[in-house]
Amino acid sequence: MMSTDLYSINTELKEVKRLVGSYQFQISNKREDLDRLERALTELELTKGDYYETEDECSKPEFTPKTFHGDQAKGLTSLKEEELRPSFALISEEQITKAVEKIREQIKLLQEQIGNLGSSITSLESQQRSLNARKQEVKN
Repeated sequence: MMSTDLYSINTELKEVKRLVGSYQFQISNKREDLDRLERALTELELTKGDYYETEDECSKPEFTPKTFHGDQAKGLTSLKEEELRPSFALISEEQITKAVEKIREQIKLLQEQIGNLGSSITSLESQQRSLNARKQEVKN
């Protein structure tokens, strides 16, 4: 229904402005979330390589009574076999890949939401121009 009185037009304009502001605020928040997710994804992918290099380094050193004094070699070998290796096994390639996929899905979802909000703002701004034109007609 097209408003023809100034009060109704002003009320509609106020609502359109409120919605535009709300959508702009949502876009801002979603862009911040998007930035955080993109940084997290980059860090995860960089860390993934470091992680596997560290795993290799932790499992490579062999400790013998010749390289370490007597029982200390047994203690370090035990630490490596009983604690370090199982710790690395807990985080599998599959888990890291799933985390990367989930982050990418969330990034895509946020990008779509930002796009939809942007389209809504464009539509509201068009509505706002139309209301302003009608407001001028009613005033004259």
